[in-house]
Amino acid sequence: MSFVVFVGADGFQLQHDWIIKELTFLFKCGEFTHLLFAPPTNYQINNIDIQTILYTSRHLNGLNFQDGYTPYTNLEDHISKIENCEIYCYGESTRKLIQRYLPFATIINLQKLGYQMPDKLEKSECGRNHNPRYCSLSKAKAIRDYFNEQINNN
Repeated sequence: MSFVVFVGADGFQLQHDWIIKELTFLFKCGEFTHLLFAPPTNYQINNIDIQTILYTSRHLNGLNFQDGYTPYTNLEDHISKIENCEIYCYGESTRKLIQRYLPFATIINLQKLGYQMPDKLEKSECGRNHNPRYCSLSKAKAIRDYFNEQINNN
């Protein structure tokens, strides 16, 4: 029997890459891992990317690009820990991020199955004071709740 994990993620969609800042693995049992990544080293940011980062920080996710305690180089190590899980996420960016590190895993993007993330999400105690709609923990909880609702309705 495999563990079920709900993955929430948020970051910065730049011209050539999606830079993950906040990542949550929420397990069906209620335990979770919540990570805030430091910016990647040696990543070239151009003026358009800087404008995107500033806008996203101020108006959307409230995350500072320079913040973070987990080295970006550890992203693969953390994602590899869910390799043998049944993985549920929301959005193609998140699915592709996980698939990049777990090429043979089955990752279910609930958005492709018709789920629409609510505009307003419940605030979660993720350690950051930011809009829950852009909080990876709040997203993971919303994904879990939708999953549980579907299970109970079938």
